[in-house]
Amino acid sequence: MRDHRRILGLLFIAWAILQAAASLVVGLGEGASEMVYPAIFWVSTALMVAIYAWAGWRLRQRDPRVRFLAIVLSALTVLSFPIGTLLGTYGLWAMLHRPKAEATH
Repeated sequence: MRDHRRILGLLFIAWAILQAAASLVVGLGEGASEMVYPAIFWVSTALMVAIYAWAGWRLRQRDPRVRFLAIVLSALTVLSFPIGTLLGTYGLWAMLHRPKAEATH
């Protein structure tokens, strides 16, 4: 199960990088001048990128205290179809899955 948490940590970091890149494309593209509140866009993007990257790094470090945050972030990520849905579903499975205890005979 620890491997799944490390993989999820890596995927969260990759998701943060993908979100930052997509925000740069949107924020600096042709339609950027039409944004109503550009400051809110940049602040919220920076905040979410930082949170996902930090949670991913802590998951890679095997910090058990980040479990609840990873569940919340996975639930939020499910709403971003299609890649986010896959990442969020995997994250929820990895964080909520309890391995069955091996039977001792």
